[in-house]
Amino acid sequence: MAFTRVELRCPKTLDPCTSWTLRDVLTEFDAFEATRLAAPPMPLKQPLKWADGGSRREKAFVMRVEEEGDTEDEDDDSDEDARALVAHGARFSCNDIESSDSEESGDELDGRVTPYHLMEKRSLEKSILLELEREHRLKIQEEVRSKLSALEVCHQNEIQRTISALARLQKYAESRKEIDRRLDVHFQRKIAEILDKHLSMVQRDHKQKSQIVERRIRDDAAIEEAKRREQAMKEDKIKQERTRQEAEARHKAAAKLAAEAQKAAYEAAQKEAAETEAAKLRAAAVSQNSVAHATTVNKEEIKSELPGIKVFADSSALEAESRRHALHDQVPSNIYLSKEFSKYDRQIGKSISKLMPTTDSVKARASELIKALDGHDCPRPIACRLFADKIISIVKSRNPKDKTFGNLAFACGYVMLLVTNQVPEAMDYLLAEFHKVCVYTVPKHMHALNFRHTHGTEITTD
Repeated sequence: MAFTRVELRCPKTLDPCTSWTLRDVLTEFDAFEATRLAAPPMPLKQPLKWADGGSRREKAFVMRVEEEGDTEDEDDDSDEDARALVAHGARFSCNDIESSDSEESGDELDGRVTPYHLMEKRSLEKSILLELEREHRLKIQEEVRSKLSALEVCHQNEIQRTISALARLQKYAESRKEIDRRLDVHFQRKIAEILDKHLSMVQRDHKQKSQIVERRIRDDAAIEEAKRREQAMKEDKIKQERTRQEAEARHKAAAKLAAEAQKAAYEAAQKEAAETEAAKLRAAAVSQNSVAHATTVNKEEIKSELPGIKVFADSSALEAESRRHALHDQVPSNIYLSKEFSKYDRQIGKSISKLMPTTDSVKARASELIKALDGHDCPRPIACRLFADKIISIVKSRNPKDKTFGNLAFACGYVMLLVTNQVPEAMDYLLAEFHKVCVYTVPKHMHALNFRHTHGTEITTD
């Protein structure tokens, strides 16, 4: 949008304010119009006297502007009036601005054009100048109005062009936004399709790989299951074979134990019959002999199984010892190695190893051992043999020099007393073990004789 600067057709030296705007011009026009309307009505224009076509012809008016006056005598008064008019009224006022051609003059006009009284007598030159000034003013006013209207039209056109340009720009921007949005949606759709395809491919590959891995896992599991079943079958066969062998061994051991028990019972019956017969004979002999001779008869000399050793003991003590040894030997010494009775051996050994020289510990261990010996799963002779072996092994493993040996030995004796009180059969097995480890558990005396062994070893007595 461009603006056109409107300038008055007058020298710039006549206008003290050269920088004015269109608003100032409009304001001056409004003030000028108000002044014109406030002025009294002008009479009809009368023809000039000098314009009459009379017989008398006056000299025509000639206006000169000379820098150097050649004729000072002609019309001095009119020249002075013209100069004064030019000096004081050569500039027209379009606003309420006070104007003057001379800055030194102190005359201040209020912007109003003082109406001239037509009835006043004025000079011809002054009237002509006033008329020219009025025509010039009207001409300038008309030009300014035309230019203002042209400027307004141009301004409105520029505004309309600007509005239309802005509308076109806005429409273009909206169209570009719509195109960008459509392109964005199109690109996003393409990206989504490509991403969907890629994810589908990845998912398909992952599914195929997982199927392959699952197939491998199933194959490995099937192989492992087959191996496990084969191993289980082998173990079952081995277990069945072992069970069969153990059953045969138990059957043989039971048969052997039954045969040994039957043999021991038969021998015990024979020994009891022999003892009864011997008792009867001794009773008869005692009744016949004297008391002094009877004491010597009760002491007999018994030859030991070992050569060169003479044993002096009572016959009843020796018979009791032999009976206990026979009862003890009915149970094999390695019976604890059997798988069937090894757990009872461990149970009895665990109870005895927990024994402490306290009353509570002794009672607790005694009750555990009584329950183990009274169990129906293990035969009573075997349980008593295991109990006796464990008691002797615990006592033999202790150091007699230890300070706690005496208390522990007393606790063991108390436990043996409590157990044998509830299970009397265990006493024979304990005494049989004691007969093996200590010869003084039987009232007898051994005496070594002087002899020469077959291998050349000579044994002498002190």
